[in-house]
Amino acid sequence: MNTADVAAEVKCLKRLIGMRCSNVYDISPKTYMFKLLNSNGITESGESEKVLLLMESGVRLHTTAYVRDKSNTPSGFTLKLRKHIRTRRLEDVHQLGYDRIIVFQFGLGVNAHYVILELYAQGNIILTDSEYMIMTLLRSHRDDNKGFAIMSRHRYPIEICRVFERTTVSKLQEALTAFSLKDLEAKDDEPKEQNGGKKGGKSNDYTGAKQFTLKNILGDALGYGPQLSEHIILDAGLVPSTKVSQDKNP
Repeated sequence: MNTADVAAEVKCLKRLIGMRCSNVYDISPKTYMFKLLNSNGITESGESEKVLLLMESGVRLHTTAYVRDKSNTPSGFTLKLRKHIRTRRLEDVHQLGYDRIIVFQFGLGVNAHYVILELYAQGNIILTDSEYMIMTLLRSHRDDNKGFAIMSRHRYPIEICRVFERTTVSKLQEALTAFSLKDLEAKDDEPKEQNGGKKGGKSNDYTGAKQFTLKNILGDALGYGPQLSEHIILDAGLVPSTKVSQDKNP
């Protein structure tokens, strides 16, 4: 799932707010199913409305009507989730910044707990208390360069997420200019071929500017995925495959 997929899915899952967590099941070491009930929503059979929410660490998030085989013996991680969020009401679902991280809030105030699903890299599912202190998680890791650790008894670093900022014309021009300068420096660092290197004796001295597509530059400069970059360019009435060279003004 890319960033746009996550944003769309979170918007769909907003309808689950107000439901209570009836139970949690482990389908596999990375896949968990949350059973949510709405006591106010009565089905045609007279039963409470039931929704099954499937989370797979690093891969997917969606509701399902298919009842999957559950483990006969719940894992320690599942038991921890059951202990702290079972019978609790889902109060909020939101995407953290515009990263592929979704936060589910169960309960309110000091009694709140957060289930955090990471859908990037190897993924993760994390349970925290109301202060975002990690209580249990699937995978521990740390990044000393960025100064944070994702492990038990550490605070989950919600402030490191990429915050959404509206892109202005000046910001886009600065990003394209920076990309052009970066490309020019990279070409200066590359060795030049001796005595041509191609038939006809043409030299490969990089006198012609290397070209990139508008889609690639927009994605690299602003951190958008290829699908979202293409959508933005098409919505602006431009062609994603338009060539942009460093010797032209952005």
